Amino acid sequence: AQVERGATAWGRLLAHHGELVHTLRGPRCVVGRDPAVCDVCLPGTHHTISRRHFTIERSQDTGGVVVICNSARGRTYLNGERLEPSVPTLIAP
Repeated sequence: AQVERGATAWGRLLAHHGELVHTLRGPRCVVGRDPAVCDVCLPGTHHTISRRHFTIERSQDTGGVVVICNSARGRTYLNGERLEPSVPTLIAP
């Protein structure tokens, strides 16, 4: 995965306690534990985070954000709702 340098920020990835983890730029952001394929790596979480745990993409059609859970080993939640693996979830603009 690659993040476009100098692109305008369109979102923020926050930890569950509100700490800024990553500013979203470019068309997509891959989050997981494998630094070879992820834009944001979450080290030290091997038993709960997949190599490519989830992807956040900016939707060109709606202006919203699409979250795709790639993990089959852990549970991924968005605003308290569990995401099903490989099912895109749209967050309205």
